[in-house]
Amino acid sequence: MAFIEEMAEQPRVLQELITHWPGQGDVLRQKVTNASGRPVVFLGMGSSYFAGLYGAWLLNRHGVPALAVEASLALEDAAALLQEAGLWVLVSQSGASPEVLELAEQGQKNNVIGITNEPASRLTQYRFPIVALDAGHEEATTSKTYLNTLAVMALLSGVALERVARLPGVIEQLLSQRMTLFCAPNEVTLIARGPSLTSAYQGSLILREGANVTATGFSGAGFRHGPLQWGYNRDIILFNGFGRYRELQMRLHRDLEVQGNRIHQIGMDCADWVLPKVHDDLLPLAEIIIIERLLVSWALEKGLEPGKLAHKVSCE
Repeated sequence: MAFIEEMAEQPRVLQELITHWPGQGDVLRQKVTNASGRPVVFLGMGSSYFAGLYGAWLLNRHGVPALAVEASLALEDAAALLQEAGLWVLVSQSGASPEVLELAEQGQKNNVIGITNEPASRLTQYRFPIVALDAGHEEATTSKTYLNTLAVMALLSGVALERVARLPGVIEQLLSQRMTLFCAPNEVTLIARGPSLTSAYQGSLILREGANVTATGFSGAGFRHGPLQWGYNRDIILFNGFGRYRELQMRLHRDLEVQGNRIHQIGMDCADWVLPKVHDDLLPLAEIIIIERLLVSWALEKGLEPGKLAHKVSCE
């Protein structure tokens, strides 16, 4: 199925996840509670790792110590951290990521849960609870599996189901409304803070994969430490965020504007692409739809099939 069709399925599959959540949510939330003050560690690769950054931000915001570690790095460099963790959250949309499966082998005697979209994958064969993403088959660069992974992160962290239940309508609106999308650049830089950092990283990944655009994601603070000196006459997408994050992004916007950059903002007000009002904790679920629409527009402009992948799952 083409990326455009899979992208259009996002409101429906998100609604299915929401409908099924009450049947598994209590058990999974109890796993987070059982961490007993020890850190919750999210472990994944690619989009699954980026979603883990969002999950860690949410839990920390709700008073639970948490962090995300790329699964391959955890295997080699974070043994002491994993030993002290109160919960491992293994995230693999395919259920076949080799780094995550190796961690699953190590983690069977620990407090572990898995998150996957494939009910018959190897990840589901282990004796720990599995969260089903309910996103259906996906062939192109990730869209609906990523969105549903973000929703699971929100629900695991304690965001009220009623808040998440409003998102399918928001996604439907963002997919259907008219937008002014600028022409495909040779390169683009995505900059964000807070929970929107996952949108910058995921956005840069899918624009590279799905539209053959050189895209790079940065944190706002990280961009100031060096790359700002490079930022002249560039195409830059700023995720405005909210509260303190928004204040800092607006300062960065002023500095980038002085340097002659072409700045494109995503936010809930005063932006090039204005998002429907959503709760602050759920902003990344709306932001990524704008990037997906850019992907489609830029790929078609280049004569490419949007989101087409040679390989869906890495085997190394």
